[in-house]
Order: sequence, then structure tokens, then C-alpha cells
Amino acid sequence: MQDSGRYGIGQGTSASTILLQQDGDKMKYWTKDTSGGRSTATARVVEHTVSIAELKSRYFSTAEQRATIEQIASKLKTGTSE
Repeated sequence: MQDSGRYGIGQGTSASTILLQQDGDKMKYWTKDTSGGRSTATARVVEHTVSIAELKSRYFSTAEQRATIEQIASKLKTGTSE
């Protein structure tokens, strides 16, 4: 977690990293807009907002989806993990 309250999830590159922040009953996330051939270094950052209810409805409604999310979440490391 960064000082801003945002969490980052990615595979080690700026292109694969998404910053997340809970804002009440919504999640905000930021991505890089690399359209038009822009590099990740020059790409603008775009803010998105989605409700937690919508996320649950789309990705956490079946037993299989819940199992997948829980398996992934169990492997996440906090900013202080080694």
C-alpha cells in the first residue's frame, strides 16, 4: 500500500500494474492509456470507478468464481511481506 491509500497489483512492469483504492462502496482504479502508440513512460493515467456491488455481481457470484478469487487473494502479499 502506498501512502495515498492505493494498492498496486501487477507483474512487475508499469504496464501490468493497476493501482486500486476503496472509496466507500466503490473501488477506484488507475490504468495507463497507451493508445496511439504511447509508451508507458508517456502514457496518461486514467481513473476508473466501479461499485463493489457490480464487481461482486460480475466476478464473485458463483462458487467457482469465489473459489478462484479466494485462491488468488490468499497469494497476495502486503507491502511489508517479503
